[in-house]
Amino acid sequence: MKNYLLTIDSGNTNCKSKFFELPNKETAFKSNVDFDVIISDVANIELKSFIPLNENKNNIINIKDFIQEKIFLDMPLHYTTTVGADRVAQAYYCFHHFNENILLIDAGTFVTVDLVTPQGFQGGYIYPGLELMLESFQKGKNLPALTARDFQSYLNQHNQLPHSTNEAILGSLKLTYEAFMAQPQFENAKIILTGGSAEQFSQIFKTAVLDKELNFKSLLFIYQQTTKEN
Repeated sequence: MKNYLLTIDSGNTNCKSKFFELPNKETAFKSNVDFDVIISDVANIELKSFIPLNENKNNIINIKDFIQEKIFLDMPLHYTTTVGADRVAQAYYCFHHFNENILLIDAGTFVTVDLVTPQGFQGGYIYPGLELMLESFQKGKNLPALTARDFQSYLNQHNQLPHSTNEAILGSLKLTYEAFMAQPQFENAKIILTGGSAEQFSQIFKTAVLDKELNFKSLLFIYQQTTKEN
């Protein structure tokens, strides 16, 4: 284990990173120190195009390498090995930090809704994200172009039957996302929200815990778990 760690979250749309002075202090990136790298890679990026690395000095850990049939590290995995690295990393963090059922909602380009229990990763759903849902209405010739900000305003102001086309579109999205909780297996689960649209979703799921740094916290935790004997 080195004294510094670069965590990389490569999603469907954006690639973000945070640099840590271990054990857990976030700090500015330092190119002149030895550091390890851990990555949650959905988009299959070329790491060297993202940041200069020396393969002889930088130990690179890819979350995908820990995904096996029916298990991720010490967490039972009730899903095929096609599970996204970001989903399973965050589920692993919840598995170790909460002794209760967790409904994990990652609201990004796509919205994943996963159930994590003390018995492991139980599975979940993938929905189009907010921007993708709004873009789909552009196939209608006379429908308005609406944004995530319009959706936020609608959530802040409306709790009744829509009375305009804008409200009809935005209200339909609200109903779609509210349906997450209609699954009986999600009943009484603690909701954790993360991802780029998490703040908008917190207006729908009022009791949810908002944690926009969850993926980086998960990567840091997995690194510490997998290197603690080194």
